[in-house]
Amino acid sequence: NTFITAANEYLFQQAEQANDNDTQQRYFDIRQTIEAEQTNLAKQFEKKLSALFAVLITPSAQAHISKKNSASNSKNSDTILSLLGNDEIELNVALASMSHRAEADYAEALFALGQRLALLNNGIKLNAENNPFAPPIFCHTFIDCINPLSLDLQSRLILLKLFDRYFLKNLTALYAEVNLHLVNSRVLPNLRYHHRSDRPIAPKRRKSDNAITKESEGRQSELFEAMRTI
Repeated sequence: NTFITAANEYLFQQAEQANDNDTQQRYFDIRQTIEAEQTNLAKQFEKKLSALFAVLITPSAQAHISKKNSASNSKNSDTILSLLGNDEIELNVALASMSHRAEADYAEALFALGQRLALLNNGIKLNAENNPFAPPIFCHTFIDCINPLSLDLQSRLILLKLFDRYFLKNLTALYAEVNLHLVNSRVLPNLRYHHRSDRPIAPKRRKSDNAITKESEGRQSELFEAMRTI
């Protein structure tokens, strides 16, 4: 909602300063659309992110997603690109650029969060496809929410630019709060940032070699649910 409020103010200012009627009308149309869909956009964004948290605490769902991603990644990328229209390619390029900038901006916080989430995930490192706090997830979730709206490519690119400015560039507090929550919960409280560490965190010794204990599973669920509410 904070993002939408800021975007509305920006769009109104741009419309007022526009040099021609077409540009002015475009800004007004975008503003009117997101204003009308404000409540639904917020609910859809939260719903899609919540679904990722649900997957993290459901082993069977994780296995299904992993198989699905493996099958998807096995396809020839050139074939996939050839099936996309110019609009989709341009959107994908914009999404990739935004995601990479954000990952670089928050590299230290994301590293710490990634290691802590891996420990909660039984030593399995999360990636940009299943980490609900990853910038690519935020970007693709947002575009999924606005795609059904009656907006052309240029209008969607304008909204992506605003999402970058008013959401992605303001994640410092979120990452700090989630990491602090995990530190206070004694999840790798003494972790230090190491730039090239890609090694997943080894899980603690389990009481059973075949399954996670109910106690451990319950603690993981509680922590993931607490992070979801943040």
